Amino acid sequence: SAPAVMGLSLMENLRPKAASLMRTCALNPYQVGYIVSTSPQTLLLSRKSKIEPILTYLASALMISDPGELGKIVQKAPRVLLQGLETSLAVKMEMLTKNNAQKSKEAAAAILRKNPALMVTSN
Repeated sequence: SAPAVMGLSLMENLRPKAASLMRTCALNPYQVGYIVSTSPQTLLLSRKSKIEPILTYLASALMISDPGELGKIVQKAPRVLLQGLETSLAVKMEMLTKNNAQKSKEAAAAILRKNPALMVTSN
C-alpha cells in the first residue's frame, strides 16, 4: 500500500530490491518499474527472505539458466513474487508434475514457462 511504501528507505530498502531484480532477472529499471506498477506489494517484500528465494526457486524448478528468461517470466506474472514458496509454488509444481502426461518435472517446468500465470492461481 502507498502509506507503507512511503516509510521505506530508498538506499537501504527500495534500491537493493530493484538492484536484485535487475541483476537476477536481467531487467532494466523500466522493466522493474513495470513489475512494481503491476504488483506494488513487491516493494514491501523482504529481498533476502522472499524475493531472492522465490527467484532462486523459479530458476531451479523451471530449469532456467538464462536470467533474461527468468525476467520474462516475472514480467508476465509479477505476482509470482508474492506467492508462498512451500505453500503455493512448490505445491503447483508438484501437482503439475504428477498430472502431466509424461509425469515429469521437465514437462511441468515447460508448462509453467509457457504460461507463468498458472503460478499465481489458487492451489
